[in-house]
Amino acid sequence: MDFIGFAALAIILSASIHSLVVSYRRGEKANTLIQSLGLVAAAVAGLQYFYAGRFANLK
Repeated sequence: MDFIGFAALAIILSASIHSLVVSYRRGEKANTLIQSLGLVAAAVAGLQYFYAGRFANLK
């Protein structure tokens, strides 16, 4: 994974975690659920990006 991709993934995940914590502290149950699903989706996308970059040059 290149540096720019890693930095972008770190920013997206930290923003998702921050938004999830804010929603949880406000007591917004529906928004907390949506934010947690978004965090899982961002983590899965990051893993796919990491493994695609890692195994792209194995041919």
